[in-house]
Amino acid sequence: MKRLLLLLLILVSSGSFAQDIRSLTWSFRPYPDVETAWTPAPAGYKPVYLSNFSRHGSRYLSSAESYTAPLAVLEAAGRDGALSETGRSLLEDVRKIAADAAGKEGMLLPRGGREHRHIMERTLARYPELFQGNGARIDVYSSTSQRCLMSMAYSLDAITAKNPRIRYDRHVGPGIQAEVFNSYPVSDVHHTYGDALAARELEEGACEALLDRIFTGGEAGKARYLDAQGRKQFVRYLWELTIDNALNDELGIDLYKYFTYSDFYGAWRAVNWREYFIIGPSAEYGEIVRNEASTTLRHMIEHADRALAGGPYRATLRYGHDTQMAPLAVAMDIEGCSAPVADPAHPEASWILDEICPMCGNIQLVFFRKNGSSDILVKVLLNERESRVAGVETDRWPFYHWSDLRAHYLASIDGRPDFNRGGWQAEEVAEGVVYERYSGVDPVSGVHQLVHAVAADAKRFTAVASADADGATASDALRKAGALATVSATYRSADGVRHPAVRDARTALLETADGRLVLVVVDGGRPNIAEGMTGAELSAFLVAHFRPRRVEYLDDGETSTLCVRGRGAAETGVVNYPSASRTFLHDGQWKAPAHVHILAR
Repeated sequence: MKRLLLLLLILVSSGSFAQDIRSLTWSFRPYPDVETAWTPAPAGYKPVYLSNFSRHGSRYLSSAESYTAPLAVLEAAGRDGALSETGRSLLEDVRKIAADAAGKEGMLLPRGGREHRHIMERTLARYPELFQGNGARIDVYSSTSQRCLMSMAYSLDAITAKNPRIRYDRHVGPGIQAEVFNSYPVSDVHHTYGDALAARELEEGACEALLDRIFTGGEAGKARYLDAQGRKQFVRYLWELTIDNALNDELGIDLYKYFTYSDFYGAWRAVNWREYFIIGPSAEYGEIVRNEASTTLRHMIEHADRALAGGPYRATLRYGHDTQMAPLAVAMDIEGCSAPVADPAHPEASWILDEICPMCGNIQLVFFRKNGSSDILVKVLLNERESRVAGVETDRWPFYHWSDLRAHYLASIDGRPDFNRGGWQAEEVAEGVVYERYSGVDPVSGVHQLVHAVAADAKRFTAVASADADGATASDALRKAGALATVSATYRSADGVRHPAVRDARTALLETADGRLVLVVVDGGRPNIAEGMTGAELSAFLVAHFRPRRVEYLDDGETSTLCVRGRGAAETGVVNYPSASRTFLHDGQWKAPAHVHILAR
């Protein structure tokens, strides 16, 4: 017994338990496909509804270059006899992996299908009432990517195997993408932290030591095939291949044997650090992340309300990506996911993306009702584990009262961007002046757009231009002019708009046939939500919605900004989302040399 205790102490002190190279997986961690603890509902309560968000299952790497680029380097060195024995063995394995992946980039692996099927089988076993009977209906939403569609298919196959009579309403497409799923955050964290991320990878990734084990000839041998930047990228390709290939349990190739723990740790820590800022709860960018996820959280609340009020659906299932699931975990205040870490330089101490959002990661809300009771209980599950919600108390853990949880979430998303009401919404900002916003898939462009407009009665208001040699933001120009609304109006090319064939943010001033002056800004630079318009698309949109008598094109791109007095951002009045900010908040205004204002006559 003493010898056993001594051995355990040696292992712990040497870090052998902690230093498991296969635990350094970024977001490529295989789903822990095992039964987890489950607390039955209180006496008399039965499951009545399931709301689910699932990440796709294990997949191939998304880019063909991830396979072909490292293979090309190894092939060239192999032909020249510049590979060590380790390098030659690595070459053979990478050849087989690349051959297997050819034409399947980004697609679901067989393991990914099994992961989703097994999760749904466990869900069916725990909540059979939700999926039984001839009248059972399930509402299903999926991202348009193949791996999400296939993940959905495997889950539904598991349900159908239990109840062939169940009915599904499936929803896929650009409009659904914007209605249900946030898109990847376009934040300046990419730019702010790019150099620091690279430095961490090079400093801690043991890059040169790894290359010395693969190539012969020392520095000259490595330099023949890779410059300094190429070395970093080559090693990163190998990391990604190693981690992702571990998910391919049918190929039978293990690349981990070529690496040490220190080869991986620096890169894993650097990527986790970056993702903490981009899709995690950092103090700097957490509010942007919550904005991102408000779309999905609002969808979950609204559909739960409909189901609990007697709607037709027993469950609503959603299939998306890690860049949507991790922000959702932040917005839902799931403990371990939603709080800024104590030391932002070391988020791995308490926030690890691999654990929050593995392949096939999922968030479930399971609702329970007791006959004769108006109280609805709900259980929150992260990867099938019963989870706490920060800021919400409960007297029936692991169950929450839906009234408490719902109020907490609505308070959180109140005032956050809601891009998906569809069509036009309008509100009067002054007598004779209306602010309108359009959201949805525009029939002209065929993609999702956000358009902002201020319409004023031309008999009572006028459009006035102003110029500032030093440049000014639209909000500063608004205050200086005492205007009701202001748009930026920068240089205009001879053909009307800059880059007319490219979708971009756009600005225009109209006079309509029914006697209104209208300032219009089309947002751009936001996949699936605000794609922007070409010049031709903008013209067709304005004709379709405003019947203009005269149009002036004013501004394009990152400077396109519309300010409305008393609306939008509290400090600035900005109502649109200037693409220059890269954050999709009402910030990032650029200074422009000219503006157009709506003023009372």
